[in-house]
Amino acid sequence: MRLLIDTDALCKLGMGGMLQDSLSLLGVSLTECGRLPALPLMLRRGRLREFYGPEICDALISIANNVPVSIQPSSLWMDKLTPIQAIDPGEAQILAAAAEAGLLVISGDKRALRALREVEGFPDALAGRIVVMEAILVSLCDRLGPESVRQSG
Repeated sequence: MRLLIDTDALCKLGMGGMLQDSLSLLGVSLTECGRLPALPLMLRRGRLREFYGPEICDALISIANNVPVSIQPSSLWMDKLTPIQAIDPGEAQILAAAAEAGLLVISGDKRALRALREVEGFPDALAGRIVVMEAILVSLCDRLGPESVRQSG
């Protein structure tokens, strides 16, 4: 496993048909990625299904099923993030696992990333390892052209 994908990033890139191109930018295949264990269930029912709708979620389930489940971080890293309200439990799990294992992370959660700056050990552990959605979109515009990215979204 080389890269962890935040749930919102996977959904947005997946529904826009840009997930494979995004991973290609980073030199990673889908099977080298990790996601939260609950993602398929979240797509079948709950907040994501209500937000994106059944058709998109059903398509995303097949993508999610092809992404391995992320590694579970130790309590050493998780305990530092648990009390921070700006970081939800799923984001905490991904960020802690990435910090512990030295993995890349795709995330669009600016609030969590800002909060992470103040958590002991995380800025150093994740320096140069966070890829934000905007950087991916800019890179895709350079590679595929802005019109192609606009049509995908």
